Amino acid sequence: TIRGAPNTCKICVKGRMRELLKADLGKPSQRRMYKAISVLSLLLRVLVGLWGHSGKGIPPMFGDFEAQRHWLEVTVNLPVSDWYRDTKDNDLQYWGLDYPPLTAYTSWGFGKLAQVVHPDMVALHSSRGSEDVCTVLLMRLSVLLLDTLVFFPAVLWLFGALGDANPKYLLLSLLSPALVLIDHGHFQYNSTCIGLALGAVYLLDCDAFVLGSLLFCLSLNFKQMALYYAPVFFFSLLGRCKDYYYLASPAAAIRLFLKLAATVVGVFAVLWGPFCI
Repeated sequence: TIRGAPNTCKICVKGRMRELLKADLGKPSQRRMYKAISVLSLLLRVLVGLWGHSGKGIPPMFGDFEAQRHWLEVTVNLPVSDWYRDTKDNDLQYWGLDYPPLTAYTSWGFGKLAQVVHPDMVALHSSRGSEDVCTVLLMRLSVLLLDTLVFFPAVLWLFGALGDANPKYLLLSLLSPALVLIDHGHFQYNSTCIGLALGAVYLLDCDAFVLGSLLFCLSLNFKQMALYYAPVFFFSLLGRCKDYYYLASPAAAIRLFLKLAATVVGVFAVLWGPFCI
């Protein structure tokens, strides 16, 4: 609790942090329901992925599936300094990398895995338009993996924070037609960006302002659509600084502000630094 704050209006800094990863999902029956909904949501994603993807068999540009695959090819074959530059090996007119750096680093990670499992899908130039079964399977699994590691936990954490929430809202969240069809049919990684933003919301609700700020910066650096949420996070955190000012002390408010500023600058410096050297 902040020193100097009235007993009737305290700001928790460390108390709820102990429960960050222990979201209370309600009664055992409710937890079973949440697990069943999660499994159903994953199964639906797998089924949607069995259908075609954007631009399938339509040269010369194919579609978003090829764009994401091409970014794996670019990031594992070219130096970091050339990922966003137009060079003889990186024609920006052919699905040039146009998402922020965290997407590029994620593509690099999956690309390295592809080089081990199925190197033909990321071979420089010759892999353009690759749509064989193994390529499609690896790309589909990459989206499922990020959904499982990022989007699902963030949604479940939020529902744990809400307490006795109706499971139908979890069903609507995890089975959102827009996310399922675009990410697992058309092919995108929107849920990862949204999952990071939802995780940031959960952390802010737990009064973990610095960690929440860090997670939102990651969301913003994964996909620029997170800019839509930026004003909400900015004014929410600014409001917390104001609370510290009135309920604790001006020094406490300044310390929080500086921590948040350092977090934002630090995340952007780490992610963008390699392209500025």
